[in-house]
Amino acid sequence: MYEGGHDHEQIEDTYTLTLFYLAQAYTKLGLKDKAAESCGRTLQRQHTTGKYDLKEFVTNLIGLAEYYQGNKFFAQAQYLLMLALKAIPEGKKIKLRATVQISIGNLISELLDFGSARIHQGDIQEGDDSVVSKQILLFNEFDQAFPQVKLPQNIEDCKSLFRQANTQFKKALEVFVLDGYVTEHIEVLFSQSRLYRSLELLEKSS
Repeated sequence: MYEGGHDHEQIEDTYTLTLFYLAQAYTKLGLKDKAAESCGRTLQRQHTTGKYDLKEFVTNLIGLAEYYQGNKFFAQAQYLLMLALKAIPEGKKIKLRATVQISIGNLISELLDFGSARIHQGDIQEGDDSVVSKQILLFNEFDQAFPQVKLPQNIEDCKSLFRQANTQFKKALEVFVLDGYVTEHIEVLFSQSRLYRSLELLEKSS
């Protein structure tokens, strides 16, 4: 408090910090959905005020995207990764941008795996897209449309996902070159090999 009333900015900052602590507490208690919600609200408020460290902000967006990806909410995960890319100034933080591109590639690769398994098993049902395309969290301050994600229905859809994922991996490899970034380079190559294997298995079974 200060003379004449409350410090509104300080109150808002304290509330943001409280949400951050709640996310940590829920994580410790194993309440993952609540932890994700609190983390998302924290990131929303940080972006609104502009009070955040860019690398930490992007890293947290990636982590939250991984959580939603693990629960097959692919559109929500992709949306957060698109926000992460948009938050990085053009031409700057190239390693951070490449890290986001790897995450996007892995997301599309997992969507390919999930969709191709359904095609292989003949388990394509109407309404399945409602899960992968579900919108849970939206950052209104970002000029970013929520993506429309659909499960692949055939081999051509899978090939399209393959190309999209491979493009992201190739972009990342331009930054994480073998001479200097051995670990990152090998990890991306491994992701690419998994991508090729997924498509190869589907082609053999078709």
